[in-house]
Amino acid sequence: MKFLHIILLSDLWEKYHRKEFTKEFVKQLPDGDAALIVQLPVSLLVYLFTNFKRLVNLVRGKYKIRELDKNAILFTPVILFHYLFWEKFSLLFYIDFFLMNYQLKKIIKKRNKNRKLVLWVYFPYLKSFAAKFRKDILIYDQYDIYQMDVNGKINNKIKSLNSELIRKSDIVFNTSKYLYDISIELNRNSFYITNGNNFNLLYSSSKHKATLNLPVPGAKIIGYLGGIRDWIDFDLLEFIISQKNEVNFIFIGKIYPSAFKEMEKIRTHKNVIWMDYVQPEILPAYLSLFDAGLIPFKSTEFFKSVFPNKFYEYLASGIPAITTNLLELKKYDGIIGYSNNENEFLENCDRAINGYFNKYKNEYEKLSKENSWSVKAEEILNIIINTIYKK
Repeated sequence: MKFLHIILLSDLWEKYHRKEFTKEFVKQLPDGDAALIVQLPVSLLVYLFTNFKRLVNLVRGKYKIRELDKNAILFTPVILFHYLFWEKFSLLFYIDFFLMNYQLKKIIKKRNKNRKLVLWVYFPYLKSFAAKFRKDILIYDQYDIYQMDVNGKINNKIKSLNSELIRKSDIVFNTSKYLYDISIELNRNSFYITNGNNFNLLYSSSKHKATLNLPVPGAKIIGYLGGIRDWIDFDLLEFIISQKNEVNFIFIGKIYPSAFKEMEKIRTHKNVIWMDYVQPEILPAYLSLFDAGLIPFKSTEFFKSVFPNKFYEYLASGIPAITTNLLELKKYDGIIGYSNNENEFLENCDRAINGYFNKYKNEYEKLSKENSWSVKAEEILNIIINTIYKK
């Protein structure tokens, strides 16, 4: 029995935060299996006002179907509206579904070779699409707690959609124990698999060189990698950066609208540098300059569900993580800068730049190697084979 995995992404392929996992998963597919990787659709009407650049790229032919691997192709659907409207306005959903379903079926008919269809979704607002789209297997890749905002407030509508999606799925993957505990109550085919890292790229010597004009020449560097959103504790950052004005702070990642104002204030500090998105192949060169990596997330109910991608990326690069008290990282308390308050966070930054955590570098290597995307992909594929392929 052969399968075609239709994997719906939550972003553009080049910036997709689980891109490396997806590449490893595709690479390990059994002979005869294949993947159709579906980028976030181009919304013709909505993007006239919110993302005109994507419409221009569509006209220029940037979103043509392309081969990613001998087993995988990348496709970008075109719809009129947006998935965020689908549960509010059924007519808009049916219009978008007709367009997206037609495009997907056309590709499947041309390329599929009688494989069974496995649909991967990531978001409760795709529940209606998942229910209506003809597939043989449904997999819910649950890597966020969408029904809760960063301050811990529950949206009961999204919670209901999420629960129904969990129940209807053949397999639910969860990136945190918190998500798993919710999922297993609703679906016995729920599994707990944390995020991973691109170990081979991050651990090996980079072919690229990173040069920075440091505001504090010759001083230590504390860095942050990842999207800059309202989930960051900016009061904590303000405290740490103000206290450590003899240290360079580097932020690498897109600044989202929810954090524009706060990040503008952070960037007024003379010891702060900000860089936008850095390609994965260049990233190790920058991480190699860090003396410590920050995970300064808020301490709310929301973050009980979070296992940050950047954690193993820091460890694979041989640098200690300095983190707030995230539930998922508590088990590493003894070897990283696990902090319960801002004073502990500051103390752990001091310990990091003074070399205290260097003695744990072998453990960092072991942990990050055991949690590479390659290992995660193998683990997930084995679960799929044992749960579905052998039915």
